[in-house]
Amino acid sequence: TQSLYRPVCLSMFTFYYNRYTLVPHITVCFIHGMRQSNARERILDTAANLFTRKGYALVGINEIIAESKTAKASFYQYFPSKDDLCAAWLKRMHERSVEHHSELLKSPTLARERILTYFKDLKDWLTTNEYRGCPYTTTSSMLKSDAPAIREQIESHKRFLRDFFIDLASQHVQGPKARQLGSMLFLLY
Repeated sequence: TQSLYRPVCLSMFTFYYNRYTLVPHITVCFIHGMRQSNARERILDTAANLFTRKGYALVGINEIIAESKTAKASFYQYFPSKDDLCAAWLKRMHERSVEHHSELLKSPTLARERILTYFKDLKDWLTTNEYRGCPYTTTSSMLKSDAPAIREQIESHKRFLRDFFIDLASQHVQGPKARQLGSMLFLLY
């Protein structure tokens, strides 16, 4: 029998922490039948799928509206422009990433083990999924206009990741070496 639930989009990849290890997980949006109750979320989920598969520059508003089965007026009610939609998508991914990384910093596991496990799990995830590159870097490379709202989301996320790796490294080593190690981990990421 065919399920009434079907995957709609790949929102982002995350790692869920379960007491002792990081578990790679793809966040997939499911809808019942053909509709979600929230048009804004449906638009964001559709945009996430399309931006991830095709890239920001190659996706048009009309394609997002058609695939999300949303009225044009609803689209513009929530997102005055494609840039606003992209910034909201990047912000949503960032918020999910912050939650995950914050939990990882609180883990009772030794910092060295968390660092090694993080990169091992990341490698495993990248080799077993259709990873198409960092959505922040990919989007940045495709921007033709200034797009300050999008650029702010990209820069904010990159700063957060650098600071995360420095914080994680400071749980392993102290002083200036923590900043140096954290910066190197960020570059590896």
